[in-house]
Amino acid sequence: MSVNFGPRIQAARKAQGMTQKELAERLGVQNTTVSNWEKNLNKPDGDAIQRLCEILELTPNQLYGVEDRPARNLDDLIREEPVAAYDGLRGYLTEQDKADIAMLIRLRAELNQSRGEHRE
Repeated sequence: MSVNFGPRIQAARKAQGMTQKELAERLGVQNTTVSNWEKNLNKPDGDAIQRLCEILELTPNQLYGVEDRPARNLDDLIREEPVAAYDGLRGYLTEQDKADIAMLIRLRAELNQSRGEHRE
């Protein structure tokens, strides 16, 4: 995946009222380094990313251009509609999570059957 840091770095820097030179000084790099990042000629390394986030008051997700997902209250989702809860969590579930959910559903169905309960 190619990350397009440049515009986000530039916009955040300008929002902080900083010049490339000022940002470079705070990071301990050359102004050409910041310029190259903003032009997407080079990418910051992990340490620089951490410092950029601190200085520019960004989360790593914001710097990477990844949308922060709002926290979901699982209990509310499940009470409202279990199928909708599963659909709402689709992007959050691992394959193991899905297997575990399927197993729990099967166990619940077996328990209901053994009790003589059924759903219509």
